[in-house]
Amino acid sequence: MNISTKDIAEVEQGVKNLMCKTSSVHTSVPDLLKYGTRGGMKWERWPDKVNIERLGDVMMILMNGGKEATLLRAEFDRLQMWVGSKNEL
Repeated sequence: MNISTKDIAEVEQGVKNLMCKTSSVHTSVPDLLKYGTRGGMKWERWPDKVNIERLGDVMMILMNGGKEATLLRAEFDRLQMWVGSKNEL
């Protein structure tokens, strides 16, 4: 779960090139048309998709309870203390 959006985008770039090649779409086609929902091809951006999955995992852990949920709540409390602070995490 600790991979950056930049790293996800790098992996996506290779797959995007492959998808363009197999779909007979030139790579110069703007991303707005590839990812757009109005007249576009409705491709999903990987960083968005990955973060939605991460949120779903967190919500599932919190809803199921148990030790993992307790630890996660404690980490959220700790993180909340640092939000807006100039101190390093």
